[in-house]
Amino acid sequence: MRTIFEHHKLVTAILLWVDCIIIRGSEESTASVAFISKVKELTFMCNTGHRLHILKTFYGYSYSNHSSFEMGDCILSYTKRLSCVGRRSCSVKLPSGTTGPWIPTCKKHSSYFQVEYTCVSESSIVDICTTRVLTSMQRGYITTPNYPDEYQANKNCNLTISVEVGQRINLQAIDMSLQDNHGCVDYLYLDDTHRTHTLCGDRNNMNIFESFINILKLQFKSNGDNVMGRGVWLYFKATPTLTSPAPPRPTKRSTTPLRKTTTQRGSTRHTSRYPSPTLTTHKTITNRPTDRKRVKNPFNLKGTVKVTKTESQLVSSREGKAFPAAEIIGGVLGTLLLILIALIGLLIRRRLTDHHYTQVYYQSASVSQQNVNVFTNDVNSEHSYPAETSMC
Repeated sequence: MRTIFEHHKLVTAILLWVDCIIIRGSEESTASVAFISKVKELTFMCNTGHRLHILKTFYGYSYSNHSSFEMGDCILSYTKRLSCVGRRSCSVKLPSGTTGPWIPTCKKHSSYFQVEYTCVSESSIVDICTTRVLTSMQRGYITTPNYPDEYQANKNCNLTISVEVGQRINLQAIDMSLQDNHGCVDYLYLDDTHRTHTLCGDRNNMNIFESFINILKLQFKSNGDNVMGRGVWLYFKATPTLTSPAPPRPTKRSTTPLRKTTTQRGSTRHTSRYPSPTLTTHKTITNRPTDRKRVKNPFNLKGTVKVTKTESQLVSSREGKAFPAAEIIGGVLGTLLLILIALIGLLIRRRLTDHHYTQVYYQSASVSQQNVNVFTNDVNSEHSYPAETSMC
């Protein structure tokens, strides 16, 4: 009779019987393997015409004895670069024991190793030396010639990325290996007309630049030495993401046949080609009857004619009430004209007032001068002496 420990060991072995989980495709995929299994090598690959883009690698400890990551697991990042980046297939050797490296956060030895990756189509990768301008892409991949093998010597290539106005360009180095002996001999030069940045050496899954504007210029240059590296594999993305405009409302009757909906009894029911339009307003309208009005019969027939406004006509009539640009400009010009007329009126009134006060001043001055003359004559008359009489 088996003990509880043997049953637990058997259950653990059954849970970990699948040594490796591999999901292939253009979307994000996962490959993982448990250290307790007999397989000590993790192998995964992409379809023909695709390259591996390694997103994340880490060791993990599973409390539920799983061979892949689940919520609640503690992990330890694996920072070394995998040699299979940029190639079609990959093979990672694992530790020979039943456990992996120590994870300090949970104080446990790791129980599995996991790789998260995506397969990139080679047709979506742009060569920096064969393409000069990229203008219609919101994201994409860029490589140096012959990547992931060694690039050629004496290369001087330029590429300009341009996105929509108001966006920025975020540039990430998926893989970079450029000669940096005694300085940047081979380098990648970045320029967004506001600042520049020169890069060389080795980098892996690192954000290296974010432009201030919607234009970014790249230059890859290599010298004539025989010492070369793999080159660079870049990923760029425009931020913020553009939102697609809403499709226009159909204005003409479509010739598409009506859809038919069959009930359980087999009867057929016709439905409209388009869903009923939804009015988006700032007010909540409840139990509103259909707007109707009576008009005179143009043909002098008996009875009345009922005219019903559809929801689309209501929308158009409401939109027609908005002030056009011409009316707004006319209102502003009219206001400025009234202000100008008022200023001219105030200026004329000021001139007339100044003229009136000037006349009063001169009249007062003339009267004062006359008073002064009279006073002078009086003084002279009071101090006058009689004429001397000659004596014979």
